[in-house]
Amino acid sequence: AAKQMRSYDIIAVAGQAAVERFSKAGIHIHPDQFKKVGRPQLKNLKRSKGNIPIKTILYAPTWESPDQLNNYSSVNKFGNDLLEFLASQCPEIKIIIKLHPLTGSNDKSFIQTIEQMESLVKGLNLNQQRLGEQMHEFHGVESNVSISELYDKADCLICDISSVLGDFLYTNKLSFIFDTKGVEESRLRSDYPTTRGSHIITSASDFNSIMLPAFRDDTKQLKRLETSKYIFEESSPNPDSKFFEMLREISN
Repeated sequence: AAKQMRSYDIIAVAGQAAVERFSKAGIHIHPDQFKKVGRPQLKNLKRSKGNIPIKTILYAPTWESPDQLNNYSSVNKFGNDLLEFLASQCPEIKIIIKLHPLTGSNDKSFIQTIEQMESLVKGLNLNQQRLGEQMHEFHGVESNVSISELYDKADCLICDISSVLGDFLYTNKLSFIFDTKGVEESRLRSDYPTTRGSHIITSASDFNSIMLPAFRDDTKQLKRLETSKYIFEESSPNPDSKFFEMLREISN
């Protein structure tokens, strides 16, 4: 793999994080071969420019991997507790749930939890409405709604250790990560750089001690900006600007 990668004149990567992944994997590439172009797919996402009121929360857990070492899903462990907490402590906040399409495909006990979560959302919608419309949204495993469509609707993301946080990081909005395996925080932030600007939740007691205070005072916004630059590189005026700049250089 290293020999093949070295044969390219240009290796386009999103940012410095990708460059460092090569060296960590033992693949030594000359620095001049890398071209940091950001992530063009982020072009349509809006960035938060400061502390914003938390009016809508997106809960987007991952699925239960058949490999227990990589099973980071919070659905069974925290899903219902989270919804009940938000409903009781933050009834004014809209909840959007977006499940991974494979949730419940490996562990059938997840199906019962999904049904309970959906039932809870339906019950909440019977009691709470916004302008005559259903307040909360539940997008199950068969939903065709893309998660990227929900990023702009949300003021805050709650998710697991997964790729979901990656693009949302660019919005610079508040985020929480469920650590279902009790990974040491320093190791978590080292192995998964996208988590560096997120609050880490390891138990339901953290809802009160970590989540609620962060809703009122987002202390990690500058860290998210720093992390976003490390992962995606700054690309002005748009996230796709450096990508097209590279294409123009190649074509000339």
